Amino acid sequence: MDRHAGHHAAVHGPRSRALIRVGLKLLAASPQQPLVNGLYAITEPLVRPFQGIWPQTNTPVVFDLPALRAIVFLFLIAALVVALGRAIAGNRTV
Repeated sequence: MDRHAGHHAAVHGPRSRALIRVGLKLLAASPQQPLVNGLYAITEPLVRPFQGIWPQTNTPVVFDLPALRAIVFLFLIAALVVALGRAIAGNRTV
């Protein structure tokens, strides 16, 4: 079994769902559709901390900046976890 399997599921899953959310917002998908509504509901806890940091401007294109911020944050956390894991594993003596 891949020793990084837990890392992949814990980081890539939420990041992938947030990317899909951004894509659906860009395509102006209807939130009344059950699949779209379900995805928005699943990703809401990831995006909520990043809402209201900067005010949204009224532009014709719907761009989900909080979701993009969540993606960047998750990427940085994943990079930190990998770097820490490598540093810890590199310091072991066998």
